[in-house]
Amino acid sequence: MCKNWLALALILAIAPATWAQDVKETGKIAIGKHLVDLKLGMLYQFEVEGKGFQPDVFIDRQFKGGNFAGGTNKFSFIPSEAKKHIVIVLPNPFNLDKAEGPLDYTLRMQSIELGAPVLDEAGATTMNDPVVMNTQRRYREYKLNMIAGKTYVIDQFIDKTVANNSFDPYLYLQDGGGKILQSNDDGAGYPNARIVFTPTKTEEYSILASGLFGTGAFKLTVRGTK
Repeated sequence: MCKNWLALALILAIAPATWAQDVKETGKIAIGKHLVDLKLGMLYQFEVEGKGFQPDVFIDRQFKGGNFAGGTNKFSFIPSEAKKHIVIVLPNPFNLDKAEGPLDYTLRMQSIELGAPVLDEAGATTMNDPVVMNTQRRYREYKLNMIAGKTYVIDQFIDKTVANNSFDPYLYLQDGGGKILQSNDDGAGYPNARIVFTPTKTEEYSILASGLFGTGAFKLTVRGTK
């Protein structure tokens, strides 16, 4: 056996390097860039529909939308500054259908004025908390009466004031009967979660603040539209 391995090593040492070749190619692809004037106290709902590709969207190079439905990227954004924000549209790197050339897409934006928070809590999940059905996600439950026809924005942010907190928030919303109506992972920009909900009936709803993996500290805020 040793002789066979030695012979193979000698063959590899003297054989020409024909298995790998250097490759140099060039390509060109356009990206979309938009300047949008956003105001404080507003929720902006974006929808970017790509034609022939799956669009990724960045705002000010920091926020990334990522709730895909087919070739459409839907997400919401609440600005922390009143200014012109840069919105960038480019192909998702895992979307192999788009090779090169200009991007064909439609960007839509809707603004909603927000009121003062109706819930503003700091919390943390632990291994003693219950788990969401059919998952291993521990959660803290917050109950809130919501009015039919009014839109609510539920935000769960990682608590950056807690040291070594690598929590990845994950939100659930249940109706009064315990049925899960919505869930969200990165709707407020990774790793933060956001649910935008307009109830069809007035009742007490349950917000389940959990995490994608493990436990950790978070901040939960709920705001209704004016």
